[in-house]
Amino acid sequence: MSNTLESSLESSLESSLESSLTAASAEALSVRALYETLEQRFNGKTWSLNEMSIGFSNDVGYIGRLLLAHDGTWPIDGDETAELKHKLAESLWWTFVLADKLNIDIDQAFAQTMTTIRAGLVATIERTAPEAAVEREPAVEPESAVEPEPAVQPEHAVEPEPAVEPGAAR
Repeated sequence: MSNTLESSLESSLESSLESSLTAASAEALSVRALYETLEQRFNGKTWSLNEMSIGFSNDVGYIGRLLLAHDGTWPIDGDETAELKHKLAESLWWTFVLADKLNIDIDQAFAQTMTTIRAGLVATIERTAPEAAVEREPAVEPESAVEPEPAVQPEHAVEPEPAVEPGAAR
């Protein structure tokens, strides 16, 4: 694929992705505002950043258990696939909320991070391609018909002891 076409596709994808992230982020913040109304009503305050990080960590930990359930190694009550969908979406919600609280432009951060990761992966794939590996390997010389000369032992070298068969007396 040409670099121009590839760049055009990446730009289009980034633009589409950013608009999708922007819409998802706006929805997440709208839902967070509803939570804050209830937190203020019931607790007299909204959750702190630390309380939110505990909520997020709890949800991520539960995803681990759901993955075990998905693999059949940790039984749960209910439908693990439905629970996974819910908790993965909720974790995405937490990401938008935390980014907002930390004044991080998540659209920009995501795009930059993906660009960096993509560039690193592409470079590694190109560097480790089978044809590149062949070029890096030293050429193996064919075995010569000429016997190599025996190594010369220095005068102070100690002759090795003869091998002793098992059970033989020394």
